Amino acid sequence: MTNIFNSTFENSLRIIILLSNSTTEMRQERIVYLDFITCYSHDFGFSENINGNNSSKKAEITLRRAKIKKALHELVVDGFVKPIDKESGHFFEVTSEGKQFSEQLSSTYANKYREISKTVITQFSDKTDKDLLDLILD
Repeated sequence: MTNIFNSTFENSLRIIILLSNSTTEMRQERIVYLDFITCYSHDFGFSENINGNNSSKKAEITLRRAKIKKALHELVVDGFVKPIDKESGHFFEVTSEGKQFSEQLSSTYANKYREISKTVITQFSDKTDKDLLDLILD
């Protein structure tokens, strides 16, 4: 049996929800950090840790970055996410197909992730990627 926990597939689903909740495109690093904060939101003063408690979660950032990079690639190939190149870097935004797919995700986990990520995106909209990383590593 294939384990989907922390797989490219699971990361893809979270990315689609996260980007669907955002009104602006995001860099890959910002996606990594906001996803991490959403999954471990209780540790940052929000709801609950929907991925459970993990004493070594900070070490997860490097692995999460690699998995999200792979998931973003697959989402772009599948047409659910669109890459945007700007002078300031590479960004990603959800496509209409991705948004429609996101709206169909209705498991308890997906609904909780959606709810928490909306709050996290709003709460940290004025923070830089470096601010978010500092918060995570603090």
